[in-house]
Amino acid sequence: MSKRIKQLEMPLEVMFKIPPTVPPVSWSEARADYERGPVVTSPDDVVAYFAKYIGGRDKEAFVTMYLDHRNHVLETVLNSEGTVDHTAVYPREVLKKALELNATGIIFSHNHPAGSLEPSEGDKALTRQIITAARALGITVHDHLIVTHEGHFSFRTAGLLV
Repeated sequence: MSKRIKQLEMPLEVMFKIPPTVPPVSWSEARADYERGPVVTSPDDVVAYFAKYIGGRDKEAFVTMYLDHRNHVLETVLNSEGTVDHTAVYPREVLKKALELNATGIIFSHNHPAGSLEPSEGDKALTRQIITAARALGITVHDHLIVTHEGHFSFRTAGLLV
């Protein structure tokens, strides 16, 4: 009998030996380890969440919601909190976290403590920077929301996510 046929007669456990560094795990155990967050199903849900979380703060805050390819929330992060009219946001840090989480989409939001729903030129520039960098990494920017205690402004609805 040839050597090749003898190899095929070996038990599968011997042919496909699991390396000692990889613990044997069933598929159900592996899926249980990866708990997914809630699914983002509507813009209204996201607006309500961000408005509740940062809408009434007295300092400007910037928050990012990281999503998987099926819009499950992977994590929501307070990226920055600043003063009454400014917060420092760095696109590289926003996207670094997206890469760490293997996120394929993001929704970010910030508040205007004074109540204005108009995006500043700085808000528009930051949005363009994040969109440009995210596209290069294959990450979709679903929206940028400005929330206050009085309402919200959506960059997507306003056609500013170009």
